[in-house]
Amino acid sequence: MVQRVKTVAAALLTLATAHLALPSHSLPAFVHPSVDAAAKTSPTNETLSLTIQLRLQPALDIPAHVKSDPQALGLFVKKTVDEHASRTQASLLEVLRSLGEEVTFLQSFSVSNTLVVDLTPTALTVIRTHEDILSIHVNGAFKARLPAPASHRPSEPHQANLAQSPAQWNLHQIGADQVWSEGFTGQNLIYAAADTGVRYTHQALLPNYAGLQKNGTVNHNFVWYDGVRRPVNPNVRNLLCPPPMQFPCDDFGHGTHVMATAVGKDGFGVATSAKWIACRNMDGGVGRPETYLNCLQFFIAPTNLAGQGADPSRRPAVIGNSYGCANDEMCDPNTFTSAIATLRAAGIFMAVASGNDGQQGCSSVDSPPATSGQVTVVGAVDRHLAIPSWSSHGQVPGRNPTNRGVDLVAPGVAINSAWFDTDTDNATISGTSMAAPHVAGAVLLVASACPHLERNVDAIQTLLEQTATPVFPSVTNCGDRLTQVPNSFAGYGQVNVTAAVAQCLRGGA
Repeated sequence: MVQRVKTVAAALLTLATAHLALPSHSLPAFVHPSVDAAAKTSPTNETLSLTIQLRLQPALDIPAHVKSDPQALGLFVKKTVDEHASRTQASLLEVLRSLGEEVTFLQSFSVSNTLVVDLTPTALTVIRTHEDILSIHVNGAFKARLPAPASHRPSEPHQANLAQSPAQWNLHQIGADQVWSEGFTGQNLIYAAADTGVRYTHQALLPNYAGLQKNGTVNHNFVWYDGVRRPVNPNVRNLLCPPPMQFPCDDFGHGTHVMATAVGKDGFGVATSAKWIACRNMDGGVGRPETYLNCLQFFIAPTNLAGQGADPSRRPAVIGNSYGCANDEMCDPNTFTSAIATLRAAGIFMAVASGNDGQQGCSSVDSPPATSGQVTVVGAVDRHLAIPSWSSHGQVPGRNPTNRGVDLVAPGVAINSAWFDTDTDNATISGTSMAAPHVAGAVLLVASACPHLERNVDAIQTLLEQTATPVFPSVTNCGDRLTQVPNSFAGYGQVNVTAAVAQCLRGGA
């Protein structure tokens, strides 16, 4: 106990000295109320798990000659954020390391300039006023709001061969089948999804798995990473996919379903030739900011299974995110904003679900990453282009010049796709989780038709918005005219990949 008091006292002296050298105009860090609440109720010898967002973010001023070179672009962004994190985290890391046993876990993320720390309430008192800190939130575990299947058919092959059957209604509705007939199927592109995992052996997914070798063997390095490095809920043992998994595994089904919608075979997927990589960010459907950050860090520069050898040349062209991490569930929007800006700067397109809280009204797009202006937010429609009441919509102040929370819509009602129980299983689910992979797949089709657009996120987003099929709500439009485009329910409308490809081939993008 004496040694512990000495350690804390020394750290306080170090911090006080550091304060003297920092600008006097620095604002105090925002500490989420849940942090103080947890600290007050925790014994002094128990640890709190926190995310600490650093104040300074890198200036990603990318030279024109780097932007035009995809390889150089990835290397430039990764090197910039790594060096920035090393420099700006140094002072705080020194303090944390000086605390000895008061800090039991410490991980640095350069993708967002964030630290995840497990420390005692006493140690929190030491670091909370450090001027390098922008915000502190709880690294809390919470059950993700994922849609459940309306039906599923175990051990029943869907279609053995895409060529033997017409496209499912949802794929035809966005024009994917017409683009396939022109020879554009997402070939030579990499797609990534962070979710509940993937049943990689499913017959609709194995052929496009980036880890599948020509000789039929699999190599999971650089194409799979388990973002659940330690159990999210230590009191519940995950018997199906005990972390960390050394191969893609899905203990919930949601990740398998959305992956197949984007890039699956057997009539499920939009971009049927794109390769896929994946990262698990939920443990039995339960995630935390730490697991989400692990996956975002992996995608900027994929690593081997041990997290070593980060290689930005292996980064995906598109990421699909069909989850939300709500503010009231302790996720720091500053952290997501920073990470997403890094990924976009590296030329990675992100399509994310708007959420399934539409009944909450015109402010129902309320969870990162959908609240970021750096992603394309996708709401849902059915086969009649009607917007379901649960599709989140409305305004997000400051997200974009119009403050709208939805950019596009896509089929998200009764979507049939692969399921996780067996290698032939399929399930029908509704949700904006099902809509977002349609837009992600559409981006892959556009990039395969017009390769010069692959890393030009701005150009592809503009193209999809310009060519979308307008969709209007049947009643209130959150202050917009009922026939306004863009509007707060459907943004620019339903993605129309046939029109987008046609326009880019004409030189319109």
